Amino acid sequence: MTKSEAQTRSEIIDQQLALSGWNVNDPTQVAKEFDILIELAGPRALFNGHQFSDYVLLGKDGRPLAVVEAKKSSRDAAIGREQAKQYSYNIQKQVGGELPFCFYTNGLEIYFWDLENAPPRKVVGFPSRDDLERFAYIRRNRKPLTQEFINTSIAGRDYQIRAIRSVLEGIEQKKRNFLLVMATGTGKTRTCIAMVDALMRASYAEKTLFLVDRIALREEVKAIYQLFALLSSQEIDQFKSWYQANNDIESACANDTATQLVRYADIPAAYNDLSDRLRAKILGENESKYWITQVLDEWKEEGKSPDDFLRTLARQTLKNPLAEANFLKMPFLEACRTKGVFDAADPM
Repeated sequence: MTKSEAQTRSEIIDQQLALSGWNVNDPTQVAKEFDILIELAGPRALFNGHQFSDYVLLGKDGRPLAVVEAKKSSRDAAIGREQAKQYSYNIQKQVGGELPFCFYTNGLEIYFWDLENAPPRKVVGFPSRDDLERFAYIRRNRKPLTQEFINTSIAGRDYQIRAIRSVLEGIEQKKRNFLLVMATGTGKTRTCIAMVDALMRASYAEKTLFLVDRIALREEVKAIYQLFALLSSQEIDQFKSWYQANNDIESACANDTATQLVRYADIPAAYNDLSDRLRAKILGENESKYWITQVLDEWKEEGKSPDDFLRTLARQTLKNPLAEANFLKMPFLEACRTKGVFDAADPM
């Protein structure tokens, strides 16, 4: 049975708004049949009168955040696009302030339009009031991306900087989809993190969804995010230099702990403990990722459980702590086991 527009609104759209936290019966949140007064001068005065927007979603300050134009479910939602656009501009003209966001829907499909900033796009539901207010804040406060600084302490290679800059310029050109193809070991994770960092500083993003296909990558990304959140840029640069120094030590004097202490003699006492040197090691492009993958691969291919792996590693660490950075590898993998990383990845 075909639903009328009134039925589509009451039986479908009202419920969709409610799922996002909007109380359609509360006039301080949702204004139904919002009256828009049209006042034109000259010959166009013939078109003066009233328009009625199906829904206007209101902010906590009572000002319009978004217009929702509804059509019955048997019609194409796009039929309401121009109406929704006109309502948004006319509401801004009537009440002042910022241009409301624009939605048009037939109950089965919902389209979101940030007028003057991006083309319409299909969405799976309505944003909450907090989400819309955050969108408005971002739109109001964002800075030009083409001039935004890229933190080279996170991703400083020429090709990484070019990739990030290309994406930032594309976003300013109102593009939404990007694909970066990078070989193993070229710093994909760091490139993404530096890009997110630039977007956040430019107020283009407040939250980021980071999808990975393996738990090991999740732990790597999480560790790097947490690390950079805690450290200043000067500390990051210092840790990177210590990390490189440690690699030199491992290759030049694998069993000479005295030499290691000499090489680390300039490290302030506050950073001279194992946990902070572990942070420095995690800054390596692929180190922590490789360690976790090594455990999982031996588990899957040779049946060697993480407990067995760590027992063997503990013996190797006691015998030769500097070989393959065992003095860092051992506590890192122990921490992974404690957090349940390997439990979640059980290949059986």
